[in-house]
Amino acid sequence: MKSLARAIATHEYDPDSIREILRIRSEEEKVKLEKGALERLTEVGAKSSLRYAVQLLSLSAQNARSLGLEKVLVKNV
Repeated sequence: MKSLARAIATHEYDPDSIREILRIRSEEEKVKLEKGALERLTEVGAKSSLRYAVQLLSLSAQNARSLGLEKVLVKNV
């Protein structure tokens, strides 16, 4: 029996797209980001994956909240 599985084409996101997606996600999750933190998350996403950067956004927000901060700073990323 032949496998009919086909590869799904995906593309890498450019840094501008990653930045915009992260900005939108932060708004949806009500996370305030310092500009430097957004840039750091964008760099991480460009080097690894958008999925990882989005997960890191949530973890960074939790880190900032645990420190009593209202915004995610670069050091929280």
